[in-house]
Amino acid sequence: MATSIVVVMLLGPGIDRDFEGALFAILTGIFGTVGLYFFFCAVKTGPISVISSLTALYPVVTVVLAMIVLHERLALRQIFGVLLALVAAALLSSKA
Repeated sequence: MATSIVVVMLLGPGIDRDFEGALFAILTGIFGTVGLYFFFCAVKTGPISVISSLTALYPVVTVVLAMIVLHERLALRQIFGVLLALVAAALLSSKA
């Protein structure tokens, strides 16, 4: 926050003060903080090796959302990759 204030002061009136951009910046900060909170809650309750591996699978969420929201088509190789990632998540989270 302090760095942002210094940048705004240095740039002066030339900085673009777009409400929509500021809103997205604030929402990004809020969601990032909430995500970090849940990550630390997960680390407190489970092994870090499993938690960090599962959080590294976040591109699967992006791919699925791209299919749903943007109606993107996936190649067979990409679908196979997503399925393997989901199998890996299931194997990592199993107790056996």
